[in-house]
Amino acid sequence: MLGPCRVQALTLGTAVEERTILVRVYASLDHADREHVELRMLDTYQKLKSLFDGDFDLSGFGSSEIRDVYPASMDAAMGYQDVGGTEYRLLDLTINLIVDDAAVMAA
Repeated sequence: MLGPCRVQALTLGTAVEERTILVRVYASLDHADREHVELRMLDTYQKLKSLFDGDFDLSGFGSSEIRDVYPASMDAAMGYQDVGGTEYRLLDLTINLIVDDAAVMAA
């Protein structure tokens, strides 16, 4: 889900924006091994974190309008939620991206 967006800087023809993406990962705890669910959540967090810390690339999304996107930060919060008598383990990720439309790519 797309969260808040704000302009960090303006130039004559371009803008540098901060965009926030909110991601919720959840797993039912009913009839599940809680330790297995915890390990899956941790593994999911570590894989997503390595994606954003490594060679981050949005080229697969097909947007030629975005010239340079890089992660600014990624925060995680874990918790529990009961929905209609079913308990879920939650992992909420807040991913802040910098979108720099003025970036120049050189070979």
